[in-house]
Amino acid sequence: MVFGPLILFAIMKTFFFSPFLVDGDSMMPTLKSGEFFAVDRLTYQEELPKRDDIVVFYLSDDPSYYYVKRIIGIPGDHIHLEKDGVYMVDPQSSVRHKLSEPFIMPDPNPSPQFLSDSNELGQDFTVPNGSYFVLGDNREHSKDSRFFTEPFIPKNQLIGKFGFDIPINL
Repeated sequence: MVFGPLILFAIMKTFFFSPFLVDGDSMMPTLKSGEFFAVDRLTYQEELPKRDDIVVFYLSDDPSYYYVKRIIGIPGDHIHLEKDGVYMVDPQSSVRHKLSEPFIMPDPNPSPQFLSDSNELGQDFTVPNGSYFVLGDNREHSKDSRFFTEPFIPKNQLIGKFGFDIPINL
């Protein structure tokens, strides 16, 4: 009866949860390089992703590489990026309000690679229907929507959302 647990594991991995290894510091301090977590593959079958969800996704130009980032913009959002944070813009009045992001990791020594990129600061994004705008929590060390060729992640490229920690560290 060894096959029963193996079959159950295969079904759970395929349809419900998949293990994911964090590789890199882009989601610090929320997720650290070498941590494992379970990707919930089922939730987005029933509901739409929400702002602040941590998601695993791939880009259309490299579907074999998975990223983990936080959803900042949902369909219809008007986003303005500045050095001091992310702002949501009301398109009718142009009034901006800064997002509360307590999960952000401030970096006293930001990487020049990320801060000097002309696409990062002072740029506006309008998230199209069916797509999402994602950023890493460790902004100064994250390759995310600011730098992707196509900044918006279509829902069909989302593998799933953060489910739960798996207490194994490498």
